[in-house]
Amino acid sequence: MKIQSIALAALVAACSGGSPSPRVGTDGNTAGTSSSPIALDEGAEKSANLAEGTPIGVNATAMPERLVVDGSFEDWGPGTEAPVRLAIDERHIALAVDIPEPANAVSLALTTEFLDYPDIGWIARSGHTISLNEHSCRVEQRPAGEGMWKDGAKHPPEVVEACLSILRRHERDAAAYREKFVARFRLTRSGVTTSDGVTIPGARHAARGRAVEVALPIAVAPAFMVAPVTELLVHATAGPRPRRLPPPLLSPDPTEEPDPRWSRLILGQPLAFSTLSDLRAEEFQPWEFGSFGWMAQRHYLPGAPDTIQLLSTPISKTTIAFGDHPPPRLTVVKEEIPLYRHVESLEGEVEVGIVAGYRVMVKKGGRVMSDRNRLSELRGVVRRNQALHLISYEAPYFDTSRGARGLPSWKVLEVTHDGKVNPGLAEELNDGWYLWHAWDDPPTPFSDDDFHMFGMKGTRRGKPRTVRYVWYPEERRYKFTIEPPSQRVDPMKL
Repeated sequence: MKIQSIALAALVAACSGGSPSPRVGTDGNTAGTSSSPIALDEGAEKSANLAEGTPIGVNATAMPERLVVDGSFEDWGPGTEAPVRLAIDERHIALAVDIPEPANAVSLALTTEFLDYPDIGWIARSGHTISLNEHSCRVEQRPAGEGMWKDGAKHPPEVVEACLSILRRHERDAAAYREKFVARFRLTRSGVTTSDGVTIPGARHAARGRAVEVALPIAVAPAFMVAPVTELLVHATAGPRPRRLPPPLLSPDPTEEPDPRWSRLILGQPLAFSTLSDLRAEEFQPWEFGSFGWMAQRHYLPGAPDTIQLLSTPISKTTIAFGDHPPPRLTVVKEEIPLYRHVESLEGEVEVGIVAGYRVMVKKGGRVMSDRNRLSELRGVVRRNQALHLISYEAPYFDTSRGARGLPSWKVLEVTHDGKVNPGLAEELNDGWYLWHAWDDPPTPFSDDDFHMFGMKGTRRGKPRTVRYVWYPEERRYKFTIEPPSQRVDPMKL
């Protein structure tokens, strides 16, 4: 996967040879920050007579307290050197634009750093994906040790056609995904549209001469992978035909040359949506080098900030005759997960919820008692002995962030009436280190209606195998049996 670099410069370059200026802050309306706008290169034309398509400056400011879209700019405070002033909050993107002569339009693109669309292909030992490409669609791939692959026989035409169809679909989906992280607008004295000329529902526009004022609904802002949002990457030009810059993909390599056409703009005030802002900040923390790269991609949309958009590449089987080693990751699965979901309440002001679909949060009287216990697929919630039992099933997995494999298992987490948590209510099943130690294929989970009994069944070495958990009230514990006993795995003898 080729990861493109992002702009670390704080300007929009008028030509490729320009040198970067310092990072910029907000205007004088916000205390403690820089008052410098994004400027053009020294060699760029700074007069009002800008050529068509010439980059222009952008300045960030706090949202005016009483924004009246009438084209007067009276709510924006003192003017700046930059033709474009931008403010953003959880409801709007506001713009005050002086269209430079002789241009008749200003084009503006907003984006942020983000991880690229997940690759499809083969699993490397480190957990990342070795990408499917045109060559591997045409020639069988055989393992050559330690993440290396070598060519085998040529694929027949029907396999090549089916593989290329998958590859083209993935490329289209990847292009659409990247555009979710870019908002592109075109402003004229007569209106505001997307860069493709599409009307924006809910947009407000007013103009006085060459002064154009606009308020856009926050739903048209780009998708985000961090919270709160403190900066944007921007590109603004005067003229009707802007260059359509490719989205800047997040790079772990600080030595890569930046694209100077994207400029980093510090916002006048952080964009932190008021609902669940603390949880969002925990789940979408900024990255550090080395802390990302192979995990599932997660982001949120400004129009629905309380929902996590999750992309992953699960292991699956294919009917395409790729040979002895078909690529196990051929699809990207898209899920929507609530940032917070209330599960149940207990007497004594105890509330139990799920954060981001995987983390159990227990609060008592509004105070967080526990929020670090994890679960997979929540199958049932039952009350026993004045306590809640959260019963979850974990399917076999390959953790792409650590290159680790997980065995299928059931887990039970108990929450008592005083907010205490017991994560080990189910007896631990020691089934070896890898799926194939205990099962030929992923087993099928089962349970009764009240979860007094649950388990999983399948085969091991071609013979039936069942793991069954039963609730023992006198021991306050779920204990398992393996049927038949001869199918028990001894990890010391593997």
